[in-house]
Amino acid sequence: MPIENWVAIVPGKQGVAWLRKETGRGVRVTVLTNSLAATDVAAVHAGYQRYRKDLLDAGVHLYELKPAASEDPQQKKTSMLGSSKASLHAKTYVFDKSSIFIGSMNLDPRSITLNTEIGVYCESSALASQVVNGLEPKLDQIAWRLEERPNANGTVRIVWIDTHADGTATEIDEPGVSGLKRIGIWFLGLLPIESEL
Repeated sequence: MPIENWVAIVPGKQGVAWLRKETGRGVRVTVLTNSLAATDVAAVHAGYQRYRKDLLDAGVHLYELKPAASEDPQQKKTSMLGSSKASLHAKTYVFDKSSIFIGSMNLDPRSITLNTEIGVYCESSALASQVVNGLEPKLDQIAWRLEERPNANGTVRIVWIDTHADGTATEIDEPGVSGLKRIGIWFLGLLPIESEL
């Protein structure tokens, strides 16, 4: 039973534990979320990035959306309330290619417990399959696939796999952002604001 998610995700420890349980019983979980280069809400990305390794270790297939090809990265601004042409806004969850939820709800503590969210749940194999079959073949072109790889010294690091149109792939470190922006997001990630995201 695959679970496909195209959302902003700050799963928390309980969410990671649940996903680990699901993948442990054979459920394929694929998550597509905003990359740092494509996000419009830096604080949410800071909350998410601390769970990347845990999600990968839990067996989640993790993808991060590339910014729109027409967007000039020098012109893009990321802020607490900003906007991005490539940002994910409608959230989509597909369960077993038989049902689908589309709405405003992120997979994060605030959306689950505090926010007023709206969505539509539909038990429709045709619709759920259409969403998955329309997006899955394009994932490697529209998003970077995250994987864990060992460094030369044997420590494990996360790499972003960039698959090119000709099928070749390149390993890169967090793409499309400056070192200064990475440091800023790292700092935001240190703040105890997860329950506010």
